[in-house]
Amino acid sequence: MRIVGGEETGINEFPSMAGLFDLKIILLYCGASIIAVKYALTAAHCLANRQVRNLALLVGDHNINTGADTDSAALYILDHLEIHPYYNSQNKENDIAIVKTKKIINFSRNVGPVCLPFRYSNYDFTGFTVTGLAFSGTTIFNTQICTYGNGKGSCQYDSGGPILWYDYSTRRLHLVGLISYGIGCASYLPGVNTRVTSYLAWIASVTSDAEYCIK
Repeated sequence: MRIVGGEETGINEFPSMAGLFDLKIILLYCGASIIAVKYALTAAHCLANRQVRNLALLVGDHNINTGADTDSAALYILDHLEIHPYYNSQNKENDIAIVKTKKIINFSRNVGPVCLPFRYSNYDFTGFTVTGLAFSGTTIFNTQICTYGNGKGSCQYDSGGPILWYDYSTRRLHLVGLISYGIGCASYLPGVNTRVTSYLAWIASVTSDAEYCIK
């Protein structure tokens, strides 16, 4: 995954970080976030026109070019994928999906779930995002959230990755957005992300056997 203008994180600094791996072409092509022992969230467009038998979830890795900087790296074959039923590939509305692994993900200090923002469904995350922007004929829906950093931003293969918010009162990271799309890499325009709080009921409905971090 590539972030423009940012800084490299520490090894396993974000245990919930994961990636979608195409077994057929041997490529890590999208980001994802672990939310439970068998489940991860990603963008719907990352799964469109792909077959579950060719996909796996990579967890616990840091530098995908070496594969030797952490012993926490593991690849989990996918059992099922669930694209939001109202996903629109043209305007990227409802760009959210869930993947389920065949085996339980082995949680440790370096691999684990991110908290879902059930307690913050009406929170605007003011000061860290800009909402309601539109650009060049693009409609921004209220189920989306925009992010902008001058000279910084997501890039190729980052789609489906997390937008995280840190709650200082609980000292927990919460998954508030999924990277959906942008214009170029770290351009002068904001990135558009799927707002996770808009889909909590749907997430719960398709992962009825899951236990989440909701602190």
